[in-house]
Amino acid sequence: MTEILKDRAFYEQTGGGATFSGGEPMMQAEFLGELLGLCAGNGIETALDTSGYSPWHEFEKIESMVGLFLFDLKLIDDRDHVRYTGLSNSLIHENLAKLHDLGRRIWIRVPLIPGITDGPGEIDSIVAFLRGYDKITKVCLLPYNRMAEDKFARMNIVYRPGRLQAQHDGYLYAIRDKFLEAGFDASIGG
Repeated sequence: MTEILKDRAFYEQTGGGATFSGGEPMMQAEFLGELLGLCAGNGIETALDTSGYSPWHEFEKIESMVGLFLFDLKLIDDRDHVRYTGLSNSLIHENLAKLHDLGRRIWIRVPLIPGITDGPGEIDSIVAFLRGYDKITKVCLLPYNRMAEDKFARMNIVYRPGRLQAQHDGYLYAIRDKFLEAGFDASIGG
């Protein structure tokens, strides 16, 4: 909290606050809850960057202290989600629905992995899925970043997706336009 409070003047000037990201902050839910409570007590706005993959009882403890959820959606089809992440997305979808029903402020973040999450069919399925969420205020499209490839190489770990090409601007704008046409405030990055 001492580190967060060092930036209080910046938060006040910009209207910003503390963003909790990771890894997955919900893996340390007890610590996260304590820190969120301290932020609330000190008038510091908060955001939580999450994959949504955590038991609901953990979200229940902290959801009222989070000002903005930055909620990742990767793949809508559960079989594809299992294939690429190793886990079902049913818990993620359930948590998103519960947060939405509670009226929490949510921005959806879509990591665009070439050939996996950025194809027209997958983008269409995300747009269709999100149409059921009328309180989603923003969709942030996250272009592929090759930093992970280099990080894996430095650690002598095989990067299983292999060398992927980042999307070109025209392709990213076409994806963004699908969300805009569906009525979402969508941006590239964020």
